Amino acid sequence: MIKTPLTYEQIVDSYEFKVVSKLLRKEYPWIKKVEIDRPSLSEYNMIFLEIQVDYELFSEYYDVELRPYPKKLIEQGEGYDSPFLNLLFTFDDRDIAAGILENINDLANSVRKSPALPQDLKLPKERVFAVGLFYI
Repeated sequence: MIKTPLTYEQIVDSYEFKVVSKLLRKEYPWIKKVEIDRPSLSEYNMIFLEIQVDYELFSEYYDVELRPYPKKLIEQGEGYDSPFLNLLFTFDDRDIAAGILENINDLANSVRKSPALPQDLKLPKERVFAVGLFYI
């Protein structure tokens, strides 16, 4: 049950989301865009983020390659999405991909803990950000 209903527009227009989006793109240059998963807003208290990945920059940064299936789709001019980075890229250690996801979630939610963000500009406390998927 949603404790505090919010519309898509309320979230994307919120100062907190704008700061989160800008901070993630600054901290992780391979993040091209941060969007909100619109359909899940009325189903969950979490606000799921959809993160567009610059796969070439990501590959260079972490010394990984695209997995064959996403690579094939991209070569055909299509996109690919996954909730897990290790389904997009070939990591030697799955913990690295999980750590990146955890760090992104922590960073996104650190904004509301910051005293620099006035309380009246924060989203309701039960509406927390979490990565829903990565897409190329």
